[in-house]
Amino acid sequence: MTAPDQDHGVEAPREGAEDDRREDDALVAAVRAKADRMARARRDKRSVWVVLAHAGAIGWQFILPFVGFTLIGHGISQIVDS
Repeated sequence: MTAPDQDHGVEAPREGAEDDRREDDALVAAVRAKADRMARARRDKRSVWVVLAHAGAIGWQFILPFVGFTLIGHGISQIVDS
């Protein structure tokens, strides 16, 4: 004999099950969107010119001040030493 609230192996929906499904759907959508972005990034490779432009920008931002301050320091030490 089975208890009156049992339905022979069929689980009754628990409270909050719909909220769990919505959270799962949102998670699945986020994962799919990220996978799409990753696939697009693999497909759309950057050209050599774009990479060179980025390298040039980094060069202007770091190398130019380094060389400039080195020259200024050399000039100051020439003035002080004489």
